[in-house]
Amino acid sequence: MLIYNPWLDQFLAWVKEARSSVEIAAPMAQLEVSRKVVDALAGRPSPPRLRVLARLLGDDFLNGAMQPDVFRFLGPRIRVITNLHAKFYLFDRKFAVVTTSNPTLDGMESNIEIGVQVKDPAQVAEIGRTFDRWWDAAREVDAQKLEDLVAKALATQAAQRRSEDARLSRTLKEINALGGGGH
Repeated sequence: MLIYNPWLDQFLAWVKEARSSVEIAAPMAQLEVSRKVVDALAGRPSPPRLRVLARLLGDDFLNGAMQPDVFRFLGPRIRVITNLHAKFYLFDRKFAVVTTSNPTLDGMESNIEIGVQVKDPAQVAEIGRTFDRWWDAAREVDAQKLEDLVAKALATQAAQRRSEDARLSRTLKEINALGGGGH
């Protein structure tokens, strides 16, 4: 079955139907979608295990593609692989969705994305083994280190903007001087 946007409601329905596990591999995630997933899993005597693989790059935080709050919120349920680009979702190891969309509102609602539901047991098992290998190789996120890195990235971005503003100001003064303008 092909999957097109919007598919957030379908995704959350599959999360709610999961009995043993929900596993997500995607470079970017959003706090709002992460909360919806955890809410969909909550309130059961034995909630399914949630594991998330994501990417951790400073640029992703600076451009808003990844939110530090996702790591704070998911805690030990999320691990990182720096070069992760794949996007797939496993439900109870019974079926998977391999897609171009990240678990973000844009990725599951408004972007032009496509995915395919995989039901073949051999293929689902291979996707599951791949997830397990990646999970074992992934790093856990140290909350304090994350805070320090985000603060450093934001400070660097602010310094770059101040430098760019100063360069722009000098350039505008030079342009004004060429035209003989004083303003």
